[in-house]
Amino acid sequence: MKHFYLFIFLFILLLLSSCFKQQKRTLNEHQSELNVCIELLKEYFVDDSISFYNPPRYIKNKIFDIQITLENNSDTAIAFIKMKCSWEESFIINTPYIEYVAKECNGNFPHEVIVNAHDKFVLYTSLEKSKYIYECETCTGYSKTVMTKLGFIYIPSSQNIVNDYLSIMEDKSSWHIIWSNPLLLNKQ
Repeated sequence: MKHFYLFIFLFILLLLSSCFKQQKRTLNEHQSELNVCIELLKEYFVDDSISFYNPPRYIKNKIFDIQITLENNSDTAIAFIKMKCSWEESFIINTPYIEYVAKECNGNFPHEVIVNAHDKFVLYTSLEKSKYIYECETCTGYSKTVMTKLGFIYIPSSQNIVNDYLSIMEDKSSWHIIWSNPLLLNKQ
């Protein structure tokens, strides 16, 4: 009787293992079929103040307006989850010296996006590189940031969009990241 239970246990384990491999393969297929492309639209400086100095110091921050294109190169639609308003959470930046420009956000919740076969989904945002940060003498490496990439955290669509989005975003080990092309930044 023990052998029977052992056989059933091993059979279930084998079945679960094959299901996991199939799911993993599907995610990897989407990673190769979904391209992330970033394009620089405009770059400019904005004045900012650093209030912890007395009197406050004024600096110029470099702003980069960019277009992010998610391109589906497959013959089938690809569905994923992102936040409705704060969608930048789904894109990580590969350098800590560049960040998103803050924007107002109302009505924010996870929702499904479907990119049809051979179609594109386009987003617009701005990145910021602070002159204060990259002129810091003790901050080794800051001034060498002349290129950055964005990584799209691919979260496949599901029946339970809110819970799946939140659980995957909390567990970085479950992230499936699709990296963009490099975006070249001036050192000015």
